[in-house]
Amino acid sequence: MKHHHLSPSKFPAWKTCPAFESDSVERKDAGEGTRQHAALANILDGQEPNDQSLPPNTMKTVKWAADYVRTLAEDHPIKIESRVTYVTPDS
Repeated sequence: MKHHHLSPSKFPAWKTCPAFESDSVERKDAGEGTRQHAALANILDGQEPNDQSLPPNTMKTVKWAADYVRTLAEDHPIKIESRVTYVTPDS
């Protein structure tokens, strides 16, 4: 998954070091998290998870997370990967 160059996940690092730049190396844990995220998004969107590489126990946890999100959402619609726009102080 390609993140925007001003990804909110980088904000804490920038707070500590304004010159922070992440590298493009995908680590094993990040790849696993990306696959779990995709499976969760598919489930919440009413689709079957399309990644068979996740271990059964991990898939069980992802399904639990989907149920929990639905519980929190109650009857409200769940938006998956909605693009947001924000303004930086120098823009």
